Amino acid sequence: MRLTLRGTLDEITQVRDELVIVHLVASGGVRVLHLADAKITTHPYSDHTRLDADLVEDGEHA
Repeated sequence: MRLTLRGTLDEITQVRDELVIVHLVASGGVRVLHLADAKITTHPYSDHTRLDADLVEDGEHA
């Protein structure tokens, strides 16, 4: 699974290190996903920055 986010360089830098996605599963547990292989692209003539990353599962937790 891939994720793309847009924002300022400060926002994207913080998200890269802090974002965790928790997905509820039918068994009542949760899947925890985090960013992997994050690539940050800065547009030279604006303050827009893009983060592209894979979402990797940490495993299922009860």
